[in-house]
Amino acid sequence: MTGKCRRWLSREVRVGFWDQVRAGLSVDRAAIASGVSPASGRRLFEQAGGVITNAPVACSGRLLSWAEWELARNSTAAGYRASTAQHTAEHHAKRPKPAKLTTNPALHARVQQDLRARWSPEQIAARLKRDFPDQPRMHVTHETICQALYVQARGGLHRELAACLRTGRAVRTPQRTPDGRRTRQGKIAGMVPISERPRRSRRPGPSPGTGKAT
Repeated sequence: MTGKCRRWLSREVRVGFWDQVRAGLSVDRAAIASGVSPASGRRLFEQAGGVITNAPVACSGRLLSWAEWELARNSTAAGYRASTAQHTAEHHAKRPKPAKLTTNPALHARVQQDLRARWSPEQIAARLKRDFPDQPRMHVTHETICQALYVQARGGLHRELAACLRTGRAVRTPQRTPDGRRTRQGKIAGMVPISERPRRSRRPGPSPGTGKAT
């Protein structure tokens, strides 16, 4: 990160740029005030990547506070606007994150293949890391695989693949008590699986505490 900054902007320019940002100027105006093009300023700002304890320190020698970073991130050519920052925060909070297995066909196919070979989700996750050590896009956690099987609205894995699991179950079952009886704790009367609900109701809602789709 620091090498990239030093190759195309001097330290004096970088320090001046971040000083202007901390003073409340927009990225474009801070770049112009520092004697560089707005595009160069945006590139430097993007290289910071939002990691306050890393890039801003490396590129300017000084640490941005959270308040200063928020001012810089939510400033426009006209300056900082609280309403704009609030709108952006609300948009990011409700924006659904796409499931990894639906956005990567190669990973999707590999997981399906291994499930049909009766590998457990844990084994699949471990094997993917071993077979593709330098390809993070081909890595997936066993929790994600299970979610794709049990929550049919996301993940894209065929429901019948759940039968390939060692348990052979297509839905999670209650835990058993020490004497072998099933516990009723947490059981919802008349529960309808997501796959059997109307289409508009199949999409999982926000996660408690985060406000983001699960």
